[in-house]
Amino acid sequence: DSVREVMQNSATALGVPRLIMVWQVQANPAVHLATWSKGQFQWSTEFESTFQRPVAEALTGTSFLCHNCRSSLPRVLHISPNGFQFWRGAPLNTDFQNHFAIGSVALSPVLHGEYLQGRLFFLDKGGLTSDDLVLADVVARMIAVRMDAHYLLRQLQQAAAMKERVELSDRLHDSVLQTFTAVSLHLEMLQPRSENPRKARQHLVEIQRMIANEQRNLRLIVQELKGTGLVPIRQVVDAATQLEEL
Repeated sequence: DSVREVMQNSATALGVPRLIMVWQVQANPAVHLATWSKGQFQWSTEFESTFQRPVAEALTGTSFLCHNCRSSLPRVLHISPNGFQFWRGAPLNTDFQNHFAIGSVALSPVLHGEYLQGRLFFLDKGGLTSDDLVLADVVARMIAVRMDAHYLLRQLQQAAAMKERVELSDRLHDSVLQTFTAVSLHLEMLQPRSENPRKARQHLVEIQRMIANEQRNLRLIVQELKGTGLVPIRQVVDAATQLEEL
């Protein structure tokens, strides 16, 4: 249900009819595939290399936008440490592209968290710009935060001793809170590069506000966990569902 909601909200944020999420959990060879298409959700687990390497090696670790994926030499806009840059070549693994019947347009931000690595593919919408690439990159970072929190909290549920609870609360605080901070800094860096600064700033400022709220909520959760020594894990997990607002 959590993944379904993430997919639905992400597709809505970008206004696309179809979305694919591909990810692997740390130290696990399985590839998770989730698709959202016109309100229909599917989730499967695969072990084929096709899904482990869905994009060109040159684009590994970078978010990109391509309007002509099926041309002989596509032009790909991607985000680099120096800003937007162009690269020439086929951005998608051919088998992956054919399996999901991906047409000309593909907007693909990176998913990078402590517990998972993967990608999102926003599909079947024309007219996407560099503003959409920036927004998709931010959405992907927020999804990674949410998924990391999910895996960390699942460990928290399984922890029996108070010492383990405290140690895990420290990890929850350090990893997730730092990721929120990184996303905020990323937004500040990318705002001036937008092709439509006024429109982009409206979207990004709102996301920054949400992140700030979740940072405060996360601190409260950790303080409650460590402060009493008697907080039931179920209560902590319920409190942590505030992260679902993302």
